[in-house]
Amino acid sequence: MVVASGGGYLADTWWWHAAGVLSLLAMAQRLGRPTAMLGQGIGPISAGRHPGRGLLRMQAHAVLPRLAILGLREDQIGRNLALSLGAPPTCITFTGDDALELIPGGTLTAGDAVGFSMRVSDYAGVDLAAAKPIGGLVLQAADAMAAPVVTLPVSRYPVDGDLDALRQLLRPDQQGPRVMLTDLATPESLVSAAACCRIVISGSYHAAVFALAQGVPAVCLTRSPYYDAKFAGLSSHFPGACFVVALDQPDLAERLRGAIEKAWHLPAHARAAAAEAGTSQQQAGREVYARLRDAVEKQAENSAELVG
Repeated sequence: MVVASGGGYLADTWWWHAAGVLSLLAMAQRLGRPTAMLGQGIGPISAGRHPGRGLLRMQAHAVLPRLAILGLREDQIGRNLALSLGAPPTCITFTGDDALELIPGGTLTAGDAVGFSMRVSDYAGVDLAAAKPIGGLVLQAADAMAAPVVTLPVSRYPVDGDLDALRQLLRPDQQGPRVMLTDLATPESLVSAAACCRIVISGSYHAAVFALAQGVPAVCLTRSPYYDAKFAGLSSHFPGACFVVALDQPDLAERLRGAIEKAWHLPAHARAAAAEAGTSQQQAGREVYARLRDAVEKQAENSAELVG
């Protein structure tokens, strides 16, 4: 079998990467091998005239109908989009993000810091000019709450690396909150850093995922259709603990302060519910892997009978 593991690449933003993955799956299908896509975030995929995006839709139409299983990490736009691309309803299931497997089940943390992650990149629609006011508002909020700021960098690429952006956004004076600018080299270190926080303010998807699944409320920052979709899905599966703030709407400072205030004072039962949601999604992910094994074994048995 051939399995495409989790990611948010079936989208306009990453059409060129998706084209490569779908080409590989299409070849496996032509050879009669079972195929699956797990932990997927799908969309937005536009119907415009861009040649690459047109190729993406064409390839998805060819591959998705023949998948044994399509596991979605969000089903707000992903399910309907997958159905429109020909995926059979029986093969689609919601699992949450595969990376939740890194978090021990039932984890509920009680940190005291303000976690901060920011994705400054073209595909996020955020440049330094748009991000700098966010850094100042985070420092103000942390100062008012007498809390340290913990950075949660996710992307470590030389271009658009999160830590470089965070260094430029967090420059407190001597009277400001304590800021811990730390490079996190592994996913496990990101999980641990998120656990030290009472709230997380994030423009990065996985910093928010790792926080919410440990009962830490997240204020998610978006300024592009791609991140609108990612965070809308996350909010729907962690209701009451995930607050989405659009950076391109009026009264940003007021809206962001309000979301931070709600997150900071989120009651214990809402935090526990978020951690329980993370555990449920983790279990759903394990169950879909078991389903995949059954589907592959069934196909192998059928093939053996035909040969016999």
